Amino acid sequence: MIAILKKELPEEIAVYKSQMQNNNWQEAAQSVHKLKHKVSILGLEKSYYLAETYEENLKNKVSTFQNEFEIVLEAMLNFVQTL
Repeated sequence: MIAILKKELPEEIAVYKSQMQNNNWQEAAQSVHKLKHKVSILGLEKSYYLAETYEENLKNKVSTFQNEFEIVLEAMLNFVQTL
């Protein structure tokens, strides 16, 4: 499980960031959906609810909570790299 997280998390974050940079809202929402599962695996309950809300926002082409979500992603990356 740890090896999968270490491999997939940076890749999925890079895809998400590219989608956001290109304003691909629906694709970004799908990436957030995938990342949300990794948030859950790491036991970040409040961050999971943030990801849920952010995913719905992206489906409506609204980027509210982008900064907060990306802070969570950075924290997840930092944590996974220490494993």
